[in-house]
Amino acid sequence: KKPFISAINKSKQLAWAIEKRHWTLEDWKKIVWTDELTFLQIQKSRWERV
Repeated sequence: KKPFISAINKSKQLAWAIEKRHWTLEDWKKIVWTDELTFLQIQKSRWERV
């Protein structure tokens, strides 16, 4: 069964898609696609790229 998507989330998804409509194949290859994921980010004293 497909989960319910609220009107607000639909609007956000559409805005995201419109923003990315000009991306090239190379741009899309930089994206990591996953299902929902929960993770804990522990704050450290230095900057880290996540």
